[in-house]
Amino acid sequence: MKSMKTIYYFLLTAFISFIPEVYLCNARNTAKEIQPESVLDFEAKGDSITDDTEAIQRAVDSGDGQLIFPSGSYRLTHPVHIDLDKVGPVALKGHGTARILMEGAGPAFKFVGTHQGTANPSTVKQNVWQSHEFNDPEL
Repeated sequence: MKSMKTIYYFLLTAFISFIPEVYLCNARNTAKEIQPESVLDFEAKGDSITDDTEAIQRAVDSGDGQLIFPSGSYRLTHPVHIDLDKVGPVALKGHGTARILMEGAGPAFKFVGTHQGTANPSTVKQNVWQSHEFNDPEL
């Protein structure tokens, strides 16, 4: 009888020891999967020499909703066009010291949108509601 208890406790201990490792492994994998891409993932260099305009435009057009700029100096030679009706809301985020060097006619980022209403939802155009996950008719 004692040997069955010993085996039972051994298996239970082994199982309990294994659960946190599986959880941590899955948590690490999930964190990697949901991390937004930075402009470097679209081949921007941030070295102040390379023209990063097209790479940053690709990042905008990907529709991720976030432009993450790691530390660096990003050289632009013409405006990055952000069509809010097409790509939805976009956030610009600098991690560390990220500089935008505009070496052409500005602005560096040209936001074009359809938000021609007020804070009153009844004044906002229907395509804005549809393109931004606000398509609940109750809103």
